[in-house]
Amino acid sequence: MSTASQKPIETRLFINGEWETIDLVNPATSKLVAKVQIASKADVDKAADAAQAAFPAWSALTGKQRAQYIRKFQEKLAEANEELHDLEIASMGKARSTLAYEVVWANEYLETLAGQAEAVYGDSSLNQAGHLNLTLRQPYGVVAGIIPWNLGTPMWLWKVGPAIAAGNTIILKSSEKSPLLSLGLAKVIAAAGFPPGVINIISGAGPTGGYLSAHPLIRKISFTGSTATGRKVQQAAADSNLKVVTLELGGKSPTIVFADADFKNAVETVVLSSLVNVGQVCTANTRVYGDPTNINTVIGTVADALQVKSVTGLIEIGKTEGKLAIGGDADGAYVHPTIFTDVADNSQINTKEVFGPVMVFHTFKDEAEVIKRANDTEYGLYASVFTKDIDRAIRVAKQLEAGMVGINTASPTLHYDVPFGGWKQSGYGREMGRTWVESWTQVKTLYIKTASL
Repeated sequence: MSTASQKPIETRLFINGEWETIDLVNPATSKLVAKVQIASKADVDKAADAAQAAFPAWSALTGKQRAQYIRKFQEKLAEANEELHDLEIASMGKARSTLAYEVVWANEYLETLAGQAEAVYGDSSLNQAGHLNLTLRQPYGVVAGIIPWNLGTPMWLWKVGPAIAAGNTIILKSSEKSPLLSLGLAKVIAAAGFPPGVINIISGAGPTGGYLSAHPLIRKISFTGSTATGRKVQQAAADSNLKVVTLELGGKSPTIVFADADFKNAVETVVLSSLVNVGQVCTANTRVYGDPTNINTVIGTVADALQVKSVTGLIEIGKTEGKLAIGGDADGAYVHPTIFTDVADNSQINTKEVFGPVMVFHTFKDEAEVIKRANDTEYGLYASVFTKDIDRAIRVAKQLEAGMVGINTASPTLHYDVPFGGWKQSGYGREMGRTWVESWTQVKTLYIKTASL
């Protein structure tokens, strides 16, 4: 499908398996793409009621039965990929190469998740005389996911996939900046034959997320976004019904390149990490301790005019704080890859999450110093170490205050088979890997008195 000549897309909410009837502008062309409805409190209530009504039947299915729905969704998603990509390009200005990576990831993740859905189990104990004691992993009920605008399909699947695999029903709120993909995925949900109310999709800004965070029917919420907003989600969850919260927040990821590293690999990996999706990734390596370099690449636009203003504003601040090595400007929504050097560790360009194609290069004297400087941040999401000395690599990795560490690699090196999540103000809780079972289920202990044990 071509979006260039189309009239603005009308979007509606997707609640209880039905459609209900902010301007969304293409950052590359500045043309109106769609008019998006923002969900009200009444819409959130309706979605919660639909999810609550669907929960008993959905949770009663076996893991194998839910896995069949997931595999059908996987099949229908593959059929819809081209149309979904066009929606992302039209609304977000994404490079098609980034979307191609997301397709491969989504297919493999869904295949793995379907298999894991059949293997949700607890523990057993015979240590109490006369008893067989068991633990069960059971779904929470109605849960919610709030996703940002930067990584469409993967982020959507991180929330929806494991939640429904565990037997929950879910309300998914997409960002007001990128609702088209989520609403496009609603068609995939319908095509896959999910029962009404199992997956409900709404779009909205901050207040909509607030309604979800405080809603009394929602028992668990998973949020990905800024640290400041994460605090609000946590507070609202605590003040309402003490709902369980998973937070995946910001990052300011350090990369340490030691003198013995494979320099070609380090350069290529660091540049990719910093520029993939135009740097609009929370795990992007933005603080590099080593030698600066220059490389040409092809990237898309940043998300919208507000993001251009945010990124270029921090670049202008950076120009007053250090030396601009390359870049430093923008053509419309295309922000040029930018590198700063000679920047103080406490400068804004070195400490604030830019969410754009901006890197800061430093030099360092020794291992102890660079570890201390790398850890001198409120964030702790992803860090990287480049060296041929595996003993040093592991020693340094253990000391880095981050939930994930790449050794001779960097973000976006992730895998659905192992946990994703951060330390410190990058959030808490984990997604992906087998940890999704712990994240999306709650434990029940059974004490079974027997005569023979």
